[in-house]
Amino acid sequence: MQIINYNGVLLTEQEAPPQVGGSVFRFSSGLFESLLVKDGAPQLSAFHFERLVRGMPQVQMSVPEYFTQHFFDEQIKRTLSAQSYTPHCRVRFQVEQLQGQFHFLIETSVLDASVFELNEKGWKLGLIDLPFKDFTINGNLKSINLPLYTAGMEMARKKGWDDILLAQDQHIIESGTSNIFWIRNSEIFTPPLSEGCIEGTMRRYLFSKLPPVFSLSERTLTLQELQAADEIFLTNAVRRLKWVQQIEDCLYKQSMVKALYKFLFG
Repeated sequence: MQIINYNGVLLTEQEAPPQVGGSVFRFSSGLFESLLVKDGAPQLSAFHFERLVRGMPQVQMSVPEYFTQHFFDEQIKRTLSAQSYTPHCRVRFQVEQLQGQFHFLIETSVLDASVFELNEKGWKLGLIDLPFKDFTINGNLKSINLPLYTAGMEMARKKGWDDILLAQDQHIIESGTSNIFWIRNSEIFTPPLSEGCIEGTMRRYLFSKLPPVFSLSERTLTLQELQAADEIFLTNAVRRLKWVQQIEDCLYKQSMVKALYKFLFG
């Protein structure tokens, strides 16, 4: 039976109050974090918590004094402990201000290891030019974006794509679920946060973990840059790193992507 954590109270889905019941997205607005739990251990928890509390004031949410890293970790641990044991899962931690009061909700879902392992079959992406997202500074936040996660992903499914690429003013910013990176002549690039892409925790992990030999830097991604790239990959906290094999008529290799994944995750 699925157990959720609503404001520190563990409930079955049937016991959930109306404001969080009956919707896959639960809260219709606010911020959220999706964490990977691997072998029972939450990954990059500090990065997720820091992004959450930095973002809350930007969307006019106050941060309660009790909402600390320790509280964040303990509530996740309580929620995991209430579930049937599974070594790998996704944790979704949502926050919202309802009628002036801070609310949080934690849900879990079981993951197969293939979700976060490097894919042997390359992903296929498609480009769209639809206003699914605000690419101002608030674009760096993990906001609950119903049009993007419903209409955008449905479009990808119908066209046989694994994800969509979001563009703004002829610049490719990110995918519908991930940060985008490209490799050209053994150098790795990703769009800067000033373009309005999500400040991804896995993106941050790459910048903190990779030594200078990998030559990682920020650069605006144009269609011409995309077409000239040798390799493309996506990153997010749960899927980690996914190799992209095709975008429209362009095909991409995988050799350096494999080396990156092995260095980062063994």
